[in-house]
Amino acid sequence: MAMENNIMEMERLRSELNTFKERLDKQQIVNDQLMRQSMKSKMSWIRKMLWIEVAFIPFCAVTMGGLVYQMGLSWWWWLYTLVMLAVDVGLDFWTNRIRKDDFASGNMVETARHLAEMKRSRTKVLVFGIVMLLVWLLWLGFMLYQIASDPAASEMEQGRAWAFLVGTIVGVLIGLPVGLYIFFRMQRTNTEILRQIDELVME
Repeated sequence: MAMENNIMEMERLRSELNTFKERLDKQQIVNDQLMRQSMKSKMSWIRKMLWIEVAFIPFCAVTMGGLVYQMGLSWWWWLYTLVMLAVDVGLDFWTNRIRKDDFASGNMVETARHLAEMKRSRTKVLVFGIVMLLVWLLWLGFMLYQIASDPAASEMEQGRAWAFLVGTIVGVLIGLPVGLYIFFRMQRTNTEILRQIDELVME
């Protein structure tokens, strides 16, 4: 009788243990799904920012084209501006690419490697973009200085050139910190996701 009771007790404990394991597995699956969704949401703002960059190119083409025509600047500089923007946006899309299944059901270790590489690539793109911007600024500054210091140019043309030059410098001084803020925010987003992946893999 005592032996039968022990067997029944062991069966009951085994049943409770199996139930506990099932609940634990379900909880881990829920936690896994919630964390993947959180990581996907954190990356979504970066994609939106990239599409804003794309929308900016036509606006820049029209605006810069009008200034080039009005002030007699080089159309080659205008073309360089568009190429610079297109290359920058293309590199941004390439750097920040994420496969659809990376956060849905992909291998988190591979995703972590991809995100770490993304951070390194983003730094390289930033350096390349700053070099292109410096060339753009020097070219523009040279053209505007020629107009502003040309004795044959009217006072209005000279004043307009100086105003454009000062406006460009102010724009860069404002835009550069904004661009760096976005860059560091993107890097911080990757770091946060990598930390989440570490927690997910360690479970």
